[in-house]
Amino acid sequence: MNDNIHRRAFLASAGAGMLAQDKPVGIAAIGVGNRGFFLMKEFQNLADVEIRVICDLYDGNLARAKEFSKNTRARYTEAGEEAIAAPGVDAVVIATPDFWHAPMALAAAKAKKDIYLEKPL
Repeated sequence: MNDNIHRRAFLASAGAGMLAQDKPVGIAAIGVGNRGFFLMKEFQNLADVEIRVICDLYDGNLARAKEFSKNTRARYTEAGEEAIAAPGVDAVVIATPDFWHAPMALAAAKAKKDIYLEKPL
């Protein structure tokens, strides 16, 4: 009986520890064209969220994202795989053209990242 009490106390404290987050969630924004740029700006305004990596194939999109990024230490890359694998990235926001949705989402899932992806109708 005494072992059950200890186990329950441990599980309760472990669950509480997961809920109490002491650092921001690190986000990689993959694709910062029209919709992705909007999503990047919205996500960076959330409490306890930090955009750590910004990824796009087009220099103009990266330059615009850099101008509006609140994180001066954010990394910039043209490679989605690099963005997903970057240290400190907990989740990815994928706003790429449709044909990149599945490859990026699968790569993120294999890397055990949380994924935010919008699929158009």
